[in-house]
Amino acid sequence: MTDKNLTPKLVTIVVPVYNAEIYLKNCINSILSQTYTELELIIINDGSTDHSLDIIQTYSDPRITAISSKNQGVSAARNIGIEHATGEFLLFLDADDYLESEAIQKLMLAQKKVNSDLTVCAFNNFGHNAKKKPTVIFENNTLLGAQEITHYVKNYLNKPNRHSLFVYSWGRLFRNSIIQKNSCFFDTTLSSYEDVKFNFQTLHHIESIYYLSEPLCHYRAHPMLSSATTKLTGDPHSMFGYVNALQFSKTYLKRHEVTKNEIENLLGNAITIYTIIQLIRLCANLSPSSFLPIYRYIKQLSKREWVGDNFSHYNPDPGESVLIPQLLLKKLPLLTILACYFKARKRYT
Repeated sequence: MTDKNLTPKLVTIVVPVYNAEIYLKNCINSILSQTYTELELIIINDGSTDHSLDIIQTYSDPRITAISSKNQGVSAARNIGIEHATGEFLLFLDADDYLESEAIQKLMLAQKKVNSDLTVCAFNNFGHNAKKKPTVIFENNTLLGAQEITHYVKNYLNKPNRHSLFVYSWGRLFRNSIIQKNSCFFDTTLSSYEDVKFNFQTLHHIESIYYLSEPLCHYRAHPMLSSATTKLTGDPHSMFGYVNALQFSKTYLKRHEVTKNEIENLLGNAITIYTIIQLIRLCANLSPSSFLPIYRYIKQLSKREWVGDNFSHYNPDPGESVLIPQLLLKKLPLLTILACYFKARKRYT
């Protein structure tokens, strides 16, 4: 039952699915049981090899559109959802997450209140070593206009690990016309930080963001060190998708009259911080069998031109790593590995 204060507007929810049979029913049921009923649920089965497709086919709700594709990854699956979305608003949800029953209704009421282009809510963490407290970006409901958004972008680039508004794309209402009109899609060439790039891509066309401090989405945490962002691949650059993704923040700040010098300092600092984080996570997986691939990986990374270009802008706070970027700049892969390994032991054990 939709709130009488709301004029029904269709909301499209896009759920990419890959081998999610354990969690999928909980996700789908949380969507179909929403108190806001003007929904379109697009489920993209991304080449699952388990019983995910069988589970999807048990549902007969006419609001569901199920699409099967070969396995291409979450970005390609979300893009298929974008192409088929007909709702006025669009929300992404991962197949192992779920929504509170009044989530869409409360997001839509918040959106109506201020006519925001992007409406975001706090979320609860659950699963592997999840924090007990909800993740709340602003303690109170907050409206951000162009000036406040620019200020937040600058804060994010200064301390990207402490400002998470642009780090994830799920559990938030995008105005779909903005995405469709400007052909905003996820970058399928990125294996990490694709959400960051998508958010900054859409941010170019967003005039306001409304943040709802109530946690309405439940995010399943997985072991950090087993994630795709910490696994070795054939291309050492693929793990560092933020270098590509953050270029859109540079363009955004230029449009909002931030000086070239300040942009270079902010962007270089953010890239350095993310690189340190990724290297620490990577070296936490150090073992006799992984040592040589990691060594080669870091050796190649130290030769990348963007490392030298950006690390000079690093602005660490007391207690933040100074040694790791210095060792990488000096092309000392063995010492870089050791420094990252001991930092990882301290952080993750």
